[in-house]
Amino acid sequence: MKRAWHQLSVFAVCLLVFTTVSAEESPSGVEENPTGFWSIQFENDGLAGTNDGEYTHGLKLDYVSKKPVPEWLQRLSRMTPFYEPGELSNVTYTLSQELFTPSDITIPTVIPGDRPYAGWLHVDISAFTQAIISPDYYHVSMVGISVGMVGPSAGGEAMQRFLHTLVNVHQPQGWSNQLSDEAALGLNYVHKWRLFEPEHKGYEFEVSPHAVVAVGNVYTYVGGGVMFRWGHGLRRDIGPPAIQPGFAGSTYFAPDPKPNWYLYAGHETRLMIRNIFLDGNTLVGSQRVEKEPVVGDLQFGIVFHLNRMRVAFSELIRTHEFTTQPRDAPYGAINLAFYF
Repeated sequence: MKRAWHQLSVFAVCLLVFTTVSAEESPSGVEENPTGFWSIQFENDGLAGTNDGEYTHGLKLDYVSKKPVPEWLQRLSRMTPFYEPGELSNVTYTLSQELFTPSDITIPTVIPGDRPYAGWLHVDISAFTQAIISPDYYHVSMVGISVGMVGPSAGGEAMQRFLHTLVNVHQPQGWSNQLSDEAALGLNYVHKWRLFEPEHKGYEFEVSPHAVVAVGNVYTYVGGGVMFRWGHGLRRDIGPPAIQPGFAGSTYFAPDPKPNWYLYAGHETRLMIRNIFLDGNTLVGSQRVEKEPVVGDLQFGIVFHLNRMRVAFSELIRTHEFTTQPRDAPYGAINLAFYF
């Protein structure tokens, strides 16, 4: 995957150049009232310099509408713990696909003690609410539902073969052993407490502990963590979005004609009750492995706000998810968000 990493690095540099040029082309500033936000999130273990295995690829497309949150989703949000009616609220529509493979994709048969092949394709709708409790203390709530499919209908094999053809690496051989088709349903909730140090010489520091709950036949877990951010324009977003399970972020960011940047790092720990990609199909027999009850993510990266766009580069290290897993699972992520 070294060639893939090189090509994607070139793409990232070109993306930064493009967004910088875009900023220069609009010296008069940005729109005062953007009507919608788009985001694309690309995650791949090749961006961390590793071979295919574990969580190997994810792709997520978000659209945030500035229209009012549907009433049924507002009612669901108000039922959650720590909820505060906020000055900022919006609704996000998501299309996402994730791929999981064993550590050796050249073997065509089931690998004892290793995870099964699996793809997950789903659409989500979620509500985002931010309340300003005091000038340096915010509450953020995010609640949503997910509907999709795990199994061959999720298109995991086709996507991995396409990606490997794109970067000219060997094709996977074991997708005939993947999990069977199963409808995928989920409910997710995140709450963040945002604490800011007063701005000093244009720089800010933020500490954001959070709690998370997921319930469904794909993932069921409870967890918590903390994110640290330092730089410029921290109050203009809450961090880039990630693919579940991952740190809570949002496609939304506040308009600003000035370029901003910040560094971030954080950790999340989850108590895993169900993980279909390790426990196997719910109602039919399938390959499975014994999962670890506690899983942790360490994430760090850098974010740029460039006029109408936000670009984020992240690295993440996930601890062992099952008892016979040979190593931790690192992967990288690139996020591009922009608004109209």
